[in-house]
Amino acid sequence: MRFLYFLLFSLGLVSPQQLVRQGDFLFQQLQCGPLCEAIEEATFGYKHYRISHVGIVVDSAGEKYVLEAYGSVRLTPLDDFLRRSVDSKGMPKVLVARLRRPYQSMLPQAIEYGMSLVGKPYDTVFSLSNDAYYCSELVYFMFRHAFGSDFFHVYPMNFYSLADGHMPQVWVEYFGQMGMSVPQDSLGCNPADYSRSRYLKVLYLLGRIDKNKSYGTKD
Repeated sequence: MRFLYFLLFSLGLVSPQQLVRQGDFLFQQLQCGPLCEAIEEATFGYKHYRISHVGIVVDSAGEKYVLEAYGSVRLTPLDDFLRRSVDSKGMPKVLVARLRRPYQSMLPQAIEYGMSLVGKPYDTVFSLSNDAYYCSELVYFMFRHAFGSDFFHVYPMNFYSLADGHMPQVWVEYFGQMGMSVPQDSLGCNPADYSRSRYLKVLYLLGRIDKNKSYGTKD
């Protein structure tokens, strides 16, 4: 049935509103220039897809939105989210995943907590302790609240390129503008790692996401 819906979506016969459901994870390859490229070079996603953002589908008043930290914590209409980054055929550069069945019961509480954070600022410094949120940090705290302890985990963050081991100048300049050094190895999380979580079942790609092919062999 999932494949049938995806085929109908590809043919333009089913809308995204019909294809995804509340709680689905939408992993996105953003197109935001050198900063997104640096994010994607420092991590690798499911099957090496270049993933730089994640949001979660939420139903509201009969419509679907994406709960995300993008500029701030906010609800974005699903169609707007999907149009944000598209491939050469105009298809969304989005990977759809769903919590595996044993963990589905956490969704209502996780989403309720995420909704309570709408309006919080974006976490420009990638800190876990400042009441601001970047995309995967929002997911981390939503499910930590629902589970009662860490569900998705945090790890020492990496900003070095996995392709050649260098620190991209864009990171030096980005943090330097805030009077900081690059917070290499500080605890944090990223959407590419979460796309490989054992708690999620990847359903399908809506469009073509580029791959990191220059390093590693893991899926």
